[in-house]
Amino acid sequence: MIYKGPAKPDDPESYLDFESSLKKYLNANLPSTTDTKAKAAQYFIILKCIKYA
Repeated sequence: MIYKGPAKPDDPESYLDFESSLKKYLNANLPSTTDTKAKAAQYFIILKCIKYA
């Protein structure tokens, strides 16, 4: 992780490692992440509607 362990928070490679590990996790758990992404998108659409109402 970026914020724990020996990785330095200002080291750009630690962020790239985090990004690639996150992509691997999302691809490995595609059915559940697809559902979560859809729910998150719906949530932000509702927030946008409330903001401009």
